[in-house]
Amino acid sequence: MSNKPETIELNPEELKTLLERVKAAVSEEDYEIIKEMTEVLQAMSQVVDQKAASIKRLLKQLFGQKSEKKKGCVKRFGERPG
Repeated sequence: MSNKPETIELNPEELKTLLERVKAAVSEEDYEIIKEMTEVLQAMSQVVDQKAASIKRLLKQLFGQKSEKKKGCVKRFGERPG
């Protein structure tokens, strides 16, 4: 059993609709907490995406562009030439 939480992707309209349903179901105080939590999660997600892109750029600068797949360059073990 994996402890990894399921990823849920919502576009802005879906999130707005969800928050409207939540607002109708909980107290105003709870709604404000939930709304702030969703804003924090959105901000954190953007930061993670930006960091991932930065890491990819750094790896590309350090090791260069990938040119060929290994399987295209190296013959498989036990394969006879030609």
